[in-house]
Amino acid sequence: MLKNMKISQKLFATSIISAIFLIVVGLGGLSSINIINNNGKYIYDNSLTRLQYMYTVQGNSYKEKIDIEHILNIKFKDVKSKDGDLASIKDKENDMANIAVENDKLFALYEKIPFANETEKINYDKIKTSMPKYEESINKIVTLVNNGKYEEATKEYIGEYSMLRLPIKSGLSSIIKQNLDSAKMKADDNKIVAKNSIMISIGMMLLGLLVSFSMGMKLSIWLVKRIKIVVQFAHNLRDGDLTQQMKITANDELGVMATSLNEAGENIKSLIMEIMTGASSISATSEELSATTEEISSKMEIVKESIEQISSGSQQLSATTEEVNATTEDISENTRKVAKKASEGTKSAKKIQTKASEIRSEEHTSEL
Repeated sequence: MLKNMKISQKLFATSIISAIFLIVVGLGGLSSINIINNNGKYIYDNSLTRLQYMYTVQGNSYKEKIDIEHILNIKFKDVKSKDGDLASIKDKENDMANIAVENDKLFALYEKIPFANETEKINYDKIKTSMPKYEESINKIVTLVNNGKYEEATKEYIGEYSMLRLPIKSGLSSIIKQNLDSAKMKADDNKIVAKNSIMISIGMMLLGLLVSFSMGMKLSIWLVKRIKIVVQFAHNLRDGDLTQQMKITANDELGVMATSLNEAGENIKSLIMEIMTGASSISATSEELSATTEEISSKMEIVKESIEQISSGSQQLSATTEEVNATTEDISENTRKVAKKASEGTKSAKKIQTKASEIRSEEHTSEL
């Protein structure tokens, strides 16, 4: 596959693979963060909120118990005739009434939150079922105390009130424990998710590093091997060895370069062969030219001698030419004279011819 890819594509593919591993690590981390966030939100919006409500109800239950034990206290009863005692009982009564109102509000808020499981719902229903009779028992105790019936109020406290309080106390404890367990479970899930996320991230990073390193090394070795082939080819050219060729068949930039350099080497080789052939022809021609030059040189000696003879003859010819020139002038003059006489003779001949013609004409006319 790498053989048919260009170098830029190989480098890009390596970068893409590294990026994919980084994206996988990032997405894994985001997924883990999302799970941890959801678990944290669940812990806060459900477990902690329910715990807050139930802890408050549980605390109110303890307050009510303390208030009831306070108004049932024997010392409190002995000083009841004083002015402050009735007021103190009234305060406790109002306090318990406010607690009842607060509990109703807390239960209403609690019911808006989905139950973690069926067990929690059963325990909550148990509490809600017991609360009306529980509040009724508290009001009965307060009424008996206000009427001075401490013994009956104490019996109600020990009997009905305590019996009704047990399922409420047990239900609250169970719900609180379940929410604590749920919060702990979610917190443990967060720890596991965080640990797994760290391990997966480390594993993916190591795997990505290994893959990237392996691909980088493979690509590096692949490039170095082919670059060495190109360098060796260049050294062969430098040393004048044109018989070697690069054996790179890849379709990438190096393959194209190797093909071009091989063709260039062949072209240089052909050019040198043509030059050598031409040089042989020039050498043969040079030898012929050398022989011809020697022949010409020998003939030039003959020509030189001839030129010297011609030079000597030229001097004699010059003198003769002067004599000829003088003679020629005389001949020319005589010729002019002859020509003049010839012209005059021609004119005389024409006159005679004309005269002869006239005479013939006259003789012809006489015969008629």
